[in-house]
Amino acid sequence: MPDEMGAFADAARERETVLVQRLATSVELDRSFAGILRGAHQYNLQSRGRLDALEAEIRQAAAVWPALDTPAGARQFQAYLTGKTREIHKIVADAAADGQQRASQVQALTGRYPLGGMKRGGGPGEPLPGGDEPVSEYEQALRDAGLLSGPSPGGYYKQWLENAERRGVPPEEIVDIARQQHITPDSFSVLEKMEGVKDPDGKSFFLIPKGTSPAEMRKATLMTYILNAGTDYGAAPGTKDFKETPYSAAEVNRIANRQRANDGSYVNAWAMNQTGGRFVTTPNGMLMGLGGSRVADQFSQQGGTTYGDIFMVNIDHSADPAQQLRQIVGSGHSWYDVGGQPAEIGLDLDRVLHHEERHSQQWARLGTDGMTAAYLAEAARVKIFGGTNWFEKDAGLRDGGYE
Repeated sequence: MPDEMGAFADAARERETVLVQRLATSVELDRSFAGILRGAHQYNLQSRGRLDALEAEIRQAAAVWPALDTPAGARQFQAYLTGKTREIHKIVADAAADGQQRASQVQALTGRYPLGGMKRGGGPGEPLPGGDEPVSEYEQALRDAGLLSGPSPGGYYKQWLENAERRGVPPEEIVDIARQQHITPDSFSVLEKMEGVKDPDGKSFFLIPKGTSPAEMRKATLMTYILNAGTDYGAAPGTKDFKETPYSAAEVNRIANRQRANDGSYVNAWAMNQTGGRFVTTPNGMLMGLGGSRVADQFSQQGGTTYGDIFMVNIDHSADPAQQLRQIVGSGHSWYDVGGQPAEIGLDLDRVLHHEERHSQQWARLGTDGMTAAYLAEAARVKIFGGTNWFEKDAGLRDGGYE
């Protein structure tokens, strides 16, 4: 018995020593972690201050810019905005680089924490905690591929899988999308910060709050396309210009690549969102916006105009752009300014957005300068010699309301 008691005492002392060492290590790591967080907070405050100063400068310039309502004045102001956009982009890019560096530091610290306890179940191919089976073949496919673990997810991740199942998307496509785009339940958290707006078919659009960064706008736009798992273009009424492109990993990659090519669009959207404009993400993987100031109103003509990844609706001097966007989405139709008042027209919104997304592809292929010059030259050719504008034909004349 004394020998057994001595062994128990030695084991207890050894366990206590291990616990003390773990505690000391954890305290040291906690201090390092807190330092990283303080540094990140300080850097974000400085970046925010620089962006606020630029916003005030742009507002002041817009208020006093000479001859802004003339073509020459508008072009000069656009050149001014281009320069400011570069400054904004630099601030945002620097902040993103700083965030990535600090995230790497946090990840390195996390790996040094002493861990203990039991391993949780719910790994690839394993039952969920509590013995529950995965609720769908999509969830099971993701688990089998090692892309999902733990309890069954809820929220927009669950809605994504339900949308895919309802639309008949093959489970292997969902697996490929999750693998290629690194989709986890946390990937949809950017949408949880935004107000969801439904169209008549139940598709989700998201109203972007003021202050949302360009990077968050871009991510939310891609995640909106992923979430909806389809655009309903093929089911839209009337004779369409194109066959519907199936929802797939390849299509998600195409949209992500187009976003990279049109990256400056999201900086421009941020600037307009700060000065009275509002935007919604769309199931087509682009932004639809409405100007709230006379500056932003200059950027929409006819039934609306696409710049990069932004489709600007042509409704001037809207008193409440956010509410107007809710109304447009809820109606399922296109709207524009008629006689100084917003009016709903008969064009199906799914078809109009398909048309505008093809314009967005044109911007990605040609770049800002190339697209601007080529479109103006084509418009001049049509005005002088007649015929059909090639860019509108390429985007779909019937879908865009030209036929």
